Amino acid sequence: MNAFEEAARVVPRTVGVLSADGDAGTIVELGGPHMAGMVGFLAALPVPCEVLFLLGHLSAQPEQLGSCCWGEGLV
Repeated sequence: MNAFEEAARVVPRTVGVLSADGDAGTIVELGGPHMAGMVGFLAALPVPCEVLFLLGHLSAQPEQLGSCCWGEGLV
């Protein structure tokens, strides 16, 4: 199973828009009205994830994301 297929298995189409990022990665665009809900969703994923961009919730702290990793592109 490639990365896109694995992401499609754990991220419902109603939650995020998926796009392949080469053979080993997938970018998932998601949003929501509450940071806690998005953080909970990401932390519960059974696969590694990295936050690339965080818009609109600039007061969020990295430790809120639990086991997720922060990328270089945070704005």
